[in-house]
Amino acid sequence: MSSIGVFILSAGLATLSTASMRAITERLGPKARARRAAERSHLAPVAEVSPGDTVKVVGRVSFTEDPLEAPFSGRACAHFEAVVERRHARGFAPKASTASTQSFWLEDETGRIYVDARSAIVDVVLDHHWTSRELDPEKRFELERFLYQNGPKWNRLLGAESDLRYREGALEEGELVTVVGQAKVVREPEPHFYRDKSRRVVIGAPDGGAIYVSDGMHFQ
Repeated sequence: MSSIGVFILSAGLATLSTASMRAITERLGPKARARRAAERSHLAPVAEVSPGDTVKVVGRVSFTEDPLEAPFSGRACAHFEAVVERRHARGFAPKASTASTQSFWLEDETGRIYVDARSAIVDVVLDHHWTSRELDPEKRFELERFLYQNGPKWNRLLGAESDLRYREGALEEGELVTVVGQAKVVREPEPHFYRDKSRRVVIGAPDGGAIYVSDGMHFQ
């Protein structure tokens, strides 16, 4: 490529906005790759899941333990993702984020199966959002307290409290989700007979990979 061509290419890349670069990264990142792989996977009901299969199951979330609490809304959930963004000339840019996931039951019309979400890519819809300028004083106080309590990366944003946007997504009980992973047999001691072990089939991450969970894409 000529030096002029290199200059034009460099100039073009330099003019890409932060939002455009973020969109490109999202399209090429692990979440996007997992989503495309999920689209190609075979959909099966819980009753037809067999050990060793890579499966895609659609069902509703049921908690297996005390649920997590989403940090901004206080919703009980099996997963949350929360992001704080700061306003700039072209919109908003992410400045801090947090997420947490726990395992759960997935139930459909044919049965239920345990989802081992320890190694998970969760593609959650950020369906709750607030901007600082629109908040009532009580809600604003709650969100600013969260920033203050969560360390330097978060509380530095307090200086721009009027230019912040808070976004949050959560997997709530009863919510419809798609799960793609590998069906496995696990053995665990029965509660009253330690030497005996029960067998159950769970959906977990394939070796060297991750289980995919989405509340926004329910594939056919």
